[in-house]
Amino acid sequence: MLVLTSCGGDLAGDADQAAGSAPSSAPASSSASEEPAAEETAEPTGQSTETAAEPSGELQTEGDLADVPELAELEEAIWETSAAQQSVTVTMEMPAGAAGLTPLHRDLEDDSTVEILVSGELDGADMRYSTFGYEVLIYGDLVYQSVDDLVDSTFVTGPNAEDFDVDAEEVRRALSDQGSWISLPAAQYADAVETPETVIDRLRQEYESRGGAADFDAGQAQTRDDVEVWVYTSEQSEIVITADHDEPLLREVNTVEDDHEIHGTFTEWNSVELPAEPEGDQIISSDQLQSIVAEFL
Repeated sequence: MLVLTSCGGDLAGDADQAAGSAPSSAPASSSASEEPAAEETAEPTGQSTETAAEPSGELQTEGDLADVPELAELEEAIWETSAAQQSVTVTMEMPAGAAGLTPLHRDLEDDSTVEILVSGELDGADMRYSTFGYEVLIYGDLVYQSVDDLVDSTFVTGPNAEDFDVDAEEVRRALSDQGSWISLPAAQYADAVETPETVIDRLRQEYESRGGAADFDAGQAQTRDDVEVWVYTSEQSEIVITADHDEPLLREVNTVEDDHEIHGTFTEWNSVELPAEPEGDQIISSDQLQSIVAEFL
């Protein structure tokens, strides 16, 4: 079966270092993954992100069904074509326990449904990443995390929040006086945030390790979200691709494993619009962050 997974990290590492504790480890999904915190979320400039949902396709005519190729005929083209695109938005919906997020957030239960969004260039050079408790923007060599996200994930919802004898609101006000975004070196978090490219590559490895097309039934032609697609199902998984013999692209990967459902969607192929990169007096450097937080410890 296919498993759609992701990993995230507590990007409040610099604050943790200033407090004398190590950054939280990245959640590692075991099988295939935001509850509101007082966070400042970047406003996309024209981005329309679709969330994963239960399949709701409409079968086409019987004549169209005859034109649906076998999955084995397309499997190499699906992965190669998808990996060759410029940008995409990947949205994953799954239980917090399956995403490995439960240990990182005090208010999460294993069966809480969470969403992970990875949106931008396939190689992650410019992208947006969000999961329960925070959202970050990555532009080249820099990661930007909002002040609200960092304060909440470190001093409010994080697993070590109770270890800090500080007033989170005082820290928030002190940081907000200096800017709205924390600038952090992306290299420190290279293993904490998946890119669209690594999601696709990992999905391909999962697919091939489980025998590829062998376990999937004949495809069906459907229309989902006004897009013509081909749908292939196995006992526990479903793969949905654009109905294009020459350039089939991933649209959905859905699976059931250990009694929980995981839904993944791929949208905005080559049309992702990211929020504007923070600049000027909006930005707080990592040195400023450590200096300000240290005053409260």
